Amino acid sequence: MTILSFTLPSAETVDLTVYAVKGHRVRALLSGATHTEGRHEVTWDGRDDSGLATPAGVYFYRLNTGDDVQTGRMLLLK
Repeated sequence: MTILSFTLPSAETVDLTVYAVKGHRVRALLSGATHTEGRHEVTWDGRDDSGLATPAGVYFYRLNTGDDVQTGRMLLLK
């Protein structure tokens, strides 16, 4: 499992999605959820949208908050 953390300067609508290296969507962790300002943590259990376990490897996340978009890389180990 992986914990993704982010900090918001004000209340924002948040989308947080995990992608495989080849670019296809693996799982939507947050989709249009409104979060208050401050620090937030979201746990990804290594499963896809269907609930199936994904293989170990490199994955990317995309965090959309209002006008800001951030991407990052993470490594899922099993």
